[in-house]
Amino acid sequence: MNQIYTYPGFGSSGGTTVQDYAGYTEAEQGRWRTLFAQQAKLAETHATPEHLAGLDVLDTCERIPDIARTSERLEARTGWTLMPVTGLVSNDDFNAMLSSRVFPVTCRMRSAEEMDFYVAEPDIFHDCFGHVPMLCHKPYGDFLASFARQGALARSDGEAAMMARLFWYTVDFGLIDTPRGLRILGGGLLSSPGETDYCLNDPRPLRVGLAPERMVQTDFYVGHLQKIYFVAHSFADLTAMTAGDFMPLYSRYAGCIPLPPGQALPEDELFEPRGY
Repeated sequence: MNQIYTYPGFGSSGGTTVQDYAGYTEAEQGRWRTLFAQQAKLAETHATPEHLAGLDVLDTCERIPDIARTSERLEARTGWTLMPVTGLVSNDDFNAMLSSRVFPVTCRMRSAEEMDFYVAEPDIFHDCFGHVPMLCHKPYGDFLASFARQGALARSDGEAAMMARLFWYTVDFGLIDTPRGLRILGGGLLSSPGETDYCLNDPRPLRVGLAPERMVQTDFYVGHLQKIYFVAHSFADLTAMTAGDFMPLYSRYAGCIPLPPGQALPEDELFEPRGY
């Protein structure tokens, strides 16, 4: 059964740790290589040039990344660092880390049963392949830190749910329009083999121009193909989104029943799938 989460948060069971690199099995290393080879090939035509450049800088194709070494390369590039964690961290800790330009990386490698789609609890492939390369691009890193500072303003469950929707539809499952057509922005998409091509090319989901007021009202699926994606026109769109104050947005829609993901609105700016 499909489940819609109105308030997923980011969990509360995880904490900082030390990566036990010697503890990864050969089967886990093999799953990393399989996923990397498959997703890197798709990324050539589905990811942004900025993501591809980040993959080259971080150079993590052959084995599961050593988080400390990858962090050193990233810090030298843009000042961001990586923090190993045991699992999902609390909203407050997550926002505090990102605000300080520290990205939490889950140490676990996904199981064989989790190879095809988005994993509800992030793993090291989701984080290091999906998210970390974009941190090599300074405008994106600035957006993410600013987003976290805005996210920290959310205090009630309702406000946190709206912030989670903004995060989901940009950082995890966002698209961006480029001179070469639609490309993937979100790390959740780039680390999910079953959804990487679907999000750009399948005619079934909606693709709607980035609109924060629309996004905070729109629920999303966890663990299932999405019915709607939001498209930034440029990285400047993302910067503009976090330049203001989220609190009026939270207040305007407090208590509203979320919109179902597959519902188009008259004011939506709709994008066609690639090739149509």
